[in-house]
Amino acid sequence: MKNLSEKIIIRVFAAFILLIAACKPELKELNFDNKGADFSKYVALGSSYTAGYQNNALFDAGQQQSFAAILANQFKLVGGGDFKQPLVPGSYGAGFNFYLKTYIPQLNLNYGLTCDGTSDFRTGNAAVTDITAIENYIGGEAPFNNMGVPGMKATDLDNADFGSLDLQLSKNPFYSRFATIPENSTVLTDATRQLPTFFTFWVGMHDVYDCAMAGYNQTLATITPLATFQNAVVNALTSLAAGNRKGAVANIPDIVDLPYFSAIPYDALVLTQEQADTLNLLYASNVPAIHFVAGRNAMVISDTLTLPSMKRQLNSDELVLLSVPFDSIYCAGWGSNTQKPLGNRFVLTTNEINTIRQAINSYNSFLKTKAAENNLAYVDIYSLFKKLNSGITFNGVKLTNEFLKGNFFSLDGITPTGKGSAVIANEFIKAINEKYGTQVPYADVNNYTGTIFP
Repeated sequence: MKNLSEKIIIRVFAAFILLIAACKPELKELNFDNKGADFSKYVALGSSYTAGYQNNALFDAGQQQSFAAILANQFKLVGGGDFKQPLVPGSYGAGFNFYLKTYIPQLNLNYGLTCDGTSDFRTGNAAVTDITAIENYIGGEAPFNNMGVPGMKATDLDNADFGSLDLQLSKNPFYSRFATIPENSTVLTDATRQLPTFFTFWVGMHDVYDCAMAGYNQTLATITPLATFQNAVVNALTSLAAGNRKGAVANIPDIVDLPYFSAIPYDALVLTQEQADTLNLLYASNVPAIHFVAGRNAMVISDTLTLPSMKRQLNSDELVLLSVPFDSIYCAGWGSNTQKPLGNRFVLTTNEINTIRQAINSYNSFLKTKAAENNLAYVDIYSLFKKLNSGITFNGVKLTNEFLKGNFFSLDGITPTGKGSAVIANEFIKAINEKYGTQVPYADVNNYTGTIFP
C-alpha cells in the first residue's frame, strides 16, 4: 500500500512538472543577421576618432575603446572577423602637438586648489610621456584592420611622405610606426591591399578642425580647400568601394557642439561692482566702448579689425577655446586687463566661425553625395552631436557635451570617451542597418568608460 501511494505521488508530481513546462511562455529568439553584408574583413579608415585618440594622447585603453573597435565587436555577432589594431603598449602613450611638432603627455583629471584658492577639478599632465611606445616600429606585424591615424587629413590618405620616419616630411608620427613600408606605402594602399569586405571611412575633421583649434591662426593651420578635399575623397572611395564593396561614410560635426569650443562662455568674466568700476576707469580714456558691470561680462579680445584700439569685447556668438590657460583668466587678468586681451590663438570671431562652418557644410554635402553614388551608408554624426546639447540617454544614463560632467567627451574636449565612442558606433550601426537591411546589434554604452574622476 505504501509503495502504491509513493507511485501515485511520483506520477502526480511528474504530471505537474509537465504541466508547468507546457504552460511556460515561449521566449522570442533574438535574431542578429548580416543580411548579405560581409563583415568578415572589416577595415576602418579615419583619423583621431577612428584610432581611439583620447585625453590628448594615443594609448592602449583608448584604442581598445575606439568606435571602430566597438563596431568590430558588434560585427562579430553577425559573422565579423578579427579586428587587429596597432596598439600602443602601456597606459601612458603620448599625444602630439601638430602645430609645434612635439610630443605631449596624456591628460588626466585632478582635484586641488586653483590659483584663487578654491578647490575644483582640473586637467593636468600625466607623469610620463611615452615617446618610445609611439616611435617603436610595429609595421612588421601588419596588416592592421584599424587604419585610423590621429591628425590625418584627407590629403594624407594617399601620401607616401605621411609614412616617413622623418618628422620633417611626415609631420605626424602615428602612421610611420605601423606603415607596411615606411616612406613607400600609404594609408590607402595599406587598407585596400587587405581586400576588405566592409569598410568605414571618416576623414575631414582635421582638414578643418586644425585651423579652428588654432583660433584660425593661418600661420599654424589652414582649411583644406574644397576641391583638394574632394579629389582626395574621390580617389579614396574609388579604391575602397571597387567591386560594389559595402561600407559607411561619416560626416563632420559642427565645432560649436564640442566642448573645446563651447566649454568657456563668452561672458565668463565675473566681477564685483568695485572691480567693474576700476576696469571702466582704465578703459575710459582709450577704449570707451568697452564697459563692465557687476556680474558676468564679455571678455576682451585682440582684434586687428577694430581700429584704432584693436581691442573689443566678445560677441555672444563668438567662442573662447579650451586651450586658453584658465589661471591666466581668473588670476592674471587675461580678457579684462587693458594690456592682456585674449589673443587670436584663443578665440574664434563671428567671421571665422562662419568660414569654418561653411567649410564643414561643404565637406558634408560632398560626402553625402559620394556615399549615395557608391551605394554606401551615410552616418550623420553632425546631427548626432546636435542632440548632445540636450543629452542622449542610453539605459537610463544620460550623456551630454558638457565638459568633464557630460561623459561623452574626453579631457581634451575634442575626442570621445569610451562611452562616447560606443554612442558613435551605434550611430554607424543604425545607418548600416538602414542602408543594407542588416541586423547588427547595438553596443551597450554603459559597458564602456566615461570621464574618470580621481
